[in-house]
Amino acid sequence: MKKRLALATVLALAAIPVSASAQTWLSDRRLREGPGIRSGDLELHPAFGGEFGYDSNYYQRAPGEDGGVVGAYRLRLTPSFSVSTLGGERRGSGAERGAPPTVMFNASAFLSFNALFAGDSGGQEKPFGSHGKSLTALDYGANLMARVLPYRPISFDLGIDWLYLTEPSNSPEDRDSFNRGALRAGPGIVWRPGGGLFEWRLGYEMLYNYFDAESFKTLENIQNALVTRGVWRFLPRTALLYDAAYRNVHYTRHNVPLGLTDGDLVRARVGLNGLITPRISLLGMVGWEASYYKRQPRNADSILAQVEAKYFVMAPPSLEAAAGGTPSASTGLSTVALGYTHEIANSYLNSFLQKDRAYLNAIYFLGGAFVASATGGFSFVRFPTGPDFNAFTQRRIDARLFAEYRFSDSLGVNATGLFDKNMSDRLVSRQNPDAPPVDNLDFTRWQAYLGVRWFM
Repeated sequence: MKKRLALATVLALAAIPVSASAQTWLSDRRLREGPGIRSGDLELHPAFGGEFGYDSNYYQRAPGEDGGVVGAYRLRLTPSFSVSTLGGERRGSGAERGAPPTVMFNASAFLSFNALFAGDSGGQEKPFGSHGKSLTALDYGANLMARVLPYRPISFDLGIDWLYLTEPSNSPEDRDSFNRGALRAGPGIVWRPGGGLFEWRLGYEMLYNYFDAESFKTLENIQNALVTRGVWRFLPRTALLYDAAYRNVHYTRHNVPLGLTDGDLVRARVGLNGLITPRISLLGMVGWEASYYKRQPRNADSILAQVEAKYFVMAPPSLEAAAGGTPSASTGLSTVALGYTHEIANSYLNSFLQKDRAYLNAIYFLGGAFVASATGGFSFVRFPTGPDFNAFTQRRIDARLFAEYRFSDSLGVNATGLFDKNMSDRLVSRQNPDAPPVDNLDFTRWQAYLGVRWFM
């Protein structure tokens, strides 16, 4: 049971985000890609990065927990590659641009080799269990986004994401590791009448979460969802937004833990996004979500909310940039955003969780020589009463800093810092409330890395 509780803590903020990566530059296209190599109608971006640093609490243990806090030095080598059809700027203008393409796509892949060496291990001879004083691990992922007839009134899209992450539990043994993967795929159809001021998309999404360790095979699940969204740009840089989804969660093993059952999530939101000054945009969304899990004493029935204010260091060139898309010019790249979200998510403990999160995101480009980004937040997570445990809460602080100096368009040195702290109530058995509380899920972890990166 203890390992499942620890897993719920690790994944409290999200059930494996498919875009997640330890390297900041892998998950942000603005940081990942350099000038590129043109080959016909394609744009190629190979890259290679190397990092070395220290992890203060590799197993995310509480002070005094069995095995002790283990620090680890990490060497990480990451080749990556992305390819896309030419964007509007590279296609040229006027006669050079030619007819609009019938198919547009972008795809990327990475492979990250990790070598870890024991640092502060409290005198243990084998801090990594059967691996001794060192171990190696591979993370990898790939994604594809394709659009057919993107400039026509009716178009089609297909998205595929695959991510595999190696991550330890509180135990160093492979049988208890959190090594896991996620495969997400789904098509959609988009209706964009007239000049595209109005747009509506209807799509399907499949998400499969799987685990390597036999200890967690019972948590493997398939989620099927129908999703829809609409945008009405009624002013040059302001739009009304709508999105809704129906999601079914199905655990593939029959012997799932008592607290995890199949269920459904239904949600809908409406909101407004736009510029209120030449440099400040405001996003506001409000809606409702309900859950329908089997054998759950109390299901969710809650308001959804999202508010974000974003400041552009220079005025954004388009509404797409103000909404968080990739701008067509460098003037919209440097931003500072402050936001808050309230949402419901599937959980590996008591079926679902409710999360409030306040966050600050910033990214700054200084010419072509320096880039820095910072992300941080505070999350308050509530797990409702379930078949196994009484209701409890967790408070989570997270921060990520990244800075890179570029000697040229394709070579840079960088530094990354990460911090995570979890503060959790002790769990109390619902069947035996007088029993001692279950496990200590608190931990503090920081990481620091220096690296060098070549990118095209």
